[in-house]
Formats: sequence, C-alpha cells, structure tokens
Amino acid sequence: ASEPAYAPEAGMEALISAPNPGDIDRFVSPTGVDSGNCPKVAPCQSINYAITRVMTDGVDGEIIAATEGIYVNTDPVNKNSVVGASFSKGVEIYGGWNVDFSAQVGFSIVDGENKYSGISVYGFPKVTIVFDHFIVRNGWNGGINLSSMNLIVTNSSIHNNQKIGDYANGGGVYNYLGDLTLRNVTVSNNSASSSGGGIYSALGDAYLNNVTVTNNTAGYGGGVTLSTSNQAVVNVKNTIVYNNHAFIQGPDCYG
Repeated sequence: ASEPAYAPEAGMEALISAPNPGDIDRFVSPTGVDSGNCPKVAPCQSINYAITRVMTDGVDGEIIAATEGIYVNTDPVNKNSVVGASFSKGVEIYGGWNVDFSAQVGFSIVDGENKYSGISVYGFPKVTIVFDHFIVRNGWNGGINLSSMNLIVTNSSIHNNQKIGDYANGGGVYNYLGDLTLRNVTVSNNSASSSGGGIYSALGDAYLNNVTVTNNTAGYGGGVTLSTSNQAVVNVKNTIVYNNHAFIQGPDCYG
C-alpha cells in the first residue's frame, strides 16, 4: 500500500502513488483546447483552465491529470503565473500521464520562461491542494508561491527559479501563512535576493520529508529559511541540505 502524506490541519491523505485512471475528473494536455469541462476525449490545454472549471462548477477534492509535456502561460489575462488561481475548493493535480491517461509515466513541466512565476496557490477558505510529478522551472518571480492554503508537493523537482528585488524571499518555494508539505522533492539551483534561495517559510507550518535542497543562493539562508514564529511547526525528516550559498549569513539554513 502507498504511504500517505498528511496535510497539516486538514487531515486529508494525499497518496504518493498515482490515482486510479477511473477516478480522474478532468484531463489536461499541451495539445488540448481550453473549452468545456476538460473530459478525457477533449482535454484542456492549460492546468489553469481545468482548475477554474473545478472552482466554478466542480466539487471539493476533484482530481486533475496532466500529460507529460511543457506547460507555459497561455492565458492573456493572467500575467503573473503559469499556474495561478484563487482556490476555494481542494483539488489534486497529478502530472506525467501518458497520452491516453492510462498510466503516470513521467513528469509534467511548468515553465515560467523567465517571465512568470511557476505555481501560485492562494484563496479562501483554507483548502488542500496537491501537485504530484511536476518539474517547476524558470520562474521569474519564484517557482512556487503559497499563501494561506494547505499545499502538498510530492515526487517533484523545483529548479532554476529566481526572485529579484527588495524583500524577495523564496526563490524555489515561498510560503507565508500557509501549511507546506514537501515529500520526495528536489529543490536546486534557485535564488532569491533576500532570504531562502531554495525554500522560505514564515508564519505557517512546514513539513519536509525526503527532500534534497542544494545549489541554491540567497542573501540569508541560501538553502532554507524556516521560521517558527506565530507558533508555526517545522518538521524536517530524511532531508539533505548542502552546498548552498549565502551572500551574508547562513549558507544552508537560516531562521
């Protein structure tokens, strides 16, 4: 049986293994078209559109599957993130499926093209969002930005993302007031002008299990900046943080 990862507070289990293909609610492929409700016979093109359909007419806990391939910002209105939405319902998003959605065989790539952030998760009420089997790369304003949600990221890689400017924290992953779980994740070659080149978490819980954080750079905490203020819980297990760099203090860890 798969070992579940537990979201803080929400008590929801996010399975490490892929869901049964028969349980998938909406389907996405880079060759699809953003229309309708994203059925298997006519997948949507963007993950954002599928999320929007869930928020508009779906139910809490729906499953979205995305095929292998590169996902870029195709939304002329959304100028900030490749995948960015205000979440009001929980959703699980599994990448790396083959073209007929019969098996999860690899990874889906969220590419910010050095113009957009990769994934932004925010909204109300506090629900649980899952991303599994994703590569998040080339984010201009960070790889993953989390605010006030429960976010679980599993079996993924977050690399070559950056944040530049005053108070630019969390080049790879940024968490403020949310609850963050990373499981079987590599965070590498990210940078932030201020703090937390790889991971920055403040005023929210952070759970890291089987995570590798390496070759990230920041002013403070080149690898990881984790704060326990506001009674936040930080739990780190089976995790390697090494060979990161800081211009001022804390090359690997700061906080």
